[in-house]
Amino acid sequence: MFCIPEFNCDNAKVIFYNEESILEYLINHPNEDYSLYWKSSKVSNIDMAMVFFTEDKNIIFGLVVIERAKEILEDLQSFSESNYGYITFEEVPPLNRKEFIKRCETGK
Repeated sequence: MFCIPEFNCDNAKVIFYNEESILEYLINHPNEDYSLYWKSSKVSNIDMAMVFFTEDKNIIFGLVVIERAKEILEDLQSFSESNYGYITFEEVPPLNRKEFIKRCETGK
């Protein structure tokens, strides 16, 4: 179950019951900040995938990886056609473009 606003199912204005519906809604409502996580059901180097819809109408993609983080980051940047990315440990990214780029460029 996915509630809008996020983390507020008691006062939800919309509830979705599958990933396709929430993704379609978020793409069509770019002002909605929201985070989605998917745990891998397969044994692989990628343990989890994440997508963060930001407050300023952007999308940040993330992965939890076991090894080869730098190589996988480069693959993810290529896939998403992005010049920006960084490696961190259990940290939610900044939820706006300006702060995300700053983190990528400075590491802070």
